[in-house]
Amino acid sequence: MNELFYIIIIIILLYLLFIKNNKEGLSSKLSLDNKKKLANDIINNIELFTNGENLYKIKNKFSWVDAIIYEDVRKLKHDNKINLENIINIL
Repeated sequence: MNELFYIIIIIILLYLLFIKNNKEGLSSKLSLDNKKKLANDIINNIELFTNGENLYKIKNKFSWVDAIIYEDVRKLKHDNKINLENIINIL
């Protein structure tokens, strides 16, 4: 019985470690060069974010864009703050 208890505890701990490591977002997985490339892609296609295109249509072109990035880019555009540095910061 004690062995089963310890095995269950170990499995739970491994599971929690796995979840913690997978909660890192897109920004933690990208190098600065990759962020610059993605930011340039957004700048080159900024009309997609400003012409009333919905998130699903944008995801056809940029599969890595989520709802938060989508809204942040739209807000930057609305505030006339679209530049490479600001887009890199939201990534």
